[in-house]
Amino acid sequence: MTYLLALLSGIALGTLGGGGSILIVPILTYLMEFSLKLSIPMGLAIVAISSSTAVISNLRDKVINYKIAVQFIIFSLLGTSLGSYSSQFVRESFQFILFSTVIILAAVSMLRKRPQRSSNDSIPFIYFAISALSIGVLTGLIGVGGGFLIVPTLNIIGRQNIKVSIATSLFVIAINSLGGFIQYLTIVNIPWIFLLKFSAFASIGSFIGSKIAKKANPEKLKATFAYFLVLMGVFMMVKTTF
Repeated sequence: MTYLLALLSGIALGTLGGGGSILIVPILTYLMEFSLKLSIPMGLAIVAISSSTAVISNLRDKVINYKIAVQFIIFSLLGTSLGSYSSQFVRESFQFILFSTVIILAAVSMLRKRPQRSSNDSIPFIYFAISALSIGVLTGLIGVGGGFLIVPTLNIIGRQNIKVSIATSLFVIAINSLGGFIQYLTIVNIPWIFLLKFSAFASIGSFIGSKIAKKANPEKLKATFAYFLVLMGVFMMVKTTF
């Protein structure tokens, strides 16, 4: 069941450009009974590996906007380092509640209708930088790759179409998550064998998801995934509170 869910979380990541860690961290915490402090860095490593698989699949289609990605990564990695370092000083209960809140907000973000943007429009850089920095902090603090936030940021603020936003998001997530994971190596002891097995299944799923994304309607897929996230977010918040 664990590795089946790893496959499904990879499919979600490859298809939607995000959402993998939102599934992976709860799987590790509730099903495998790892502590949240350990599940977060493991989730970052798994997302880094599996999103890289989807990136490789997207390379030949030339849908990744590297200029936007590099600009985003510069600020998001700074935030990721800050979030990873700060995680040592906050309680797991706070991280659980924050994680649950982010899941619900992500679902709301996915359900909102947004106009398509032209990639030729100029980018309001200050908003772009603040968004990237904030997403990075969340990545480091609670282990989310941030794709569910990166995709709309690239789509609305970066003014990229949805397919470019998804492909570019996966590239950013791979770098972001790897940066966050490296920060955690001196904080926790990683069960490497399990991590590699889980990552392998998630990577296969991510590759499948990247293929699905090229043929399916991403907006319809996001809506379905969003309703699932609402249920998961409410479940985690209730379980943590009571």
